[in-house]
Amino acid sequence: MSHGKLPKKSWGNFAKKEIALLGDSCENMERLAISLMQKLQEHSLLYIDGDHSEDAGFEPQTIVIGEKSSTIKTNVAISASKLNALYPSLELAIINGHHFPGGDQILLYNPSKKGSMLRRKEELSNVVAIFADLSEEEAHNYFDEVFSRKDVMILRSEEELLSFILKKYLQPPLLRALILAGGRSERMGMDKAMISYHGVPQFEYLMTQFRSLGLEVSISCRQDQVSIFQEKNVDLVVDRFSEIGAVSGIASALMLNDNSAFFVVACDMPAVNAEVISELMAQRDFHSLATGFFNEEKKWIEPLCAIWEPSSLSVILQELSLNKTCPRKMLMSHNVKMITPSSPSFVANANHPAEMEEWMKQFNQSSK
Repeated sequence: MSHGKLPKKSWGNFAKKEIALLGDSCENMERLAISLMQKLQEHSLLYIDGDHSEDAGFEPQTIVIGEKSSTIKTNVAISASKLNALYPSLELAIINGHHFPGGDQILLYNPSKKGSMLRRKEELSNVVAIFADLSEEEAHNYFDEVFSRKDVMILRSEEELLSFILKKYLQPPLLRALILAGGRSERMGMDKAMISYHGVPQFEYLMTQFRSLGLEVSISCRQDQVSIFQEKNVDLVVDRFSEIGAVSGIASALMLNDNSAFFVVACDMPAVNAEVISELMAQRDFHSLATGFFNEEKKWIEPLCAIWEPSSLSVILQELSLNKTCPRKMLMSHNVKMITPSSPSFVANANHPAEMEEWMKQFNQSSK
């Protein structure tokens, strides 16, 4: 059975989003990169440079890229052995473009380096901005020989550069909704997605709640459930992994939408509504792997009423490679933000017929 092709991911050489600095001395570019990292401490940034003898504020670590010994400086705790695994979680890599190619390029002003720029003219293929404290005419006069486009933004101060980076590279990932409806409901004895606590099947109720908040909704289901949901005017995410539980739906959604975060909700939480969803959304921390409600009774994060950020995919795939399939343990062993819900019932489950009946009674009484 074919599941179709995954969309091609756009990755740089070191991270999803990259800026290569060119046109100035290595010392000045390192100083600028470190200054930016210091001002963006809430974000996960990485600076890739050649191997220089002097350290300018962050502990350098020597690594090997290809066959070349290099230095990496970052405001994230990192070790060489974990470098490749950590890259997908980083928001932005800033690169010394004189040593390594990067994604987008920013040209810096230094007349003494103009000859070097001329020699690299063919490499300047993806310039997004010029960083120079010059008038527009002066900047273009300087860069015209090596770079003739006139539509590139000129950034005249570090504050303007900082604002440019924040707006272009460090915005929160788009948030979508994912309703987990692929469980086999063996303990309940009936499909929990189809139970009507609020007058309609639970998956339809959750769809309505998410859509009322302006979120696009996807339904996670097994291949044999596709025909059930096809007529419901909803995007389907069919499990790409079999018999590993809820994490299959989460991973499948993130693989199909690698730039989106997902507000994940299972169909066995009858109390979840737009108010509950809004409460968690208001406290989302997109720098963390996930944001979720803390289950006071069980003393852990509730993974199936949580916002999973795009960076969580790399962790999921690593855990699956070790035969670990519990989404709660995946989150608890990494950087997550846990929110105490205003009501414990928000994270209460209904997995057995008796629990379902009790919830039915509560909803019936509240509606009278």
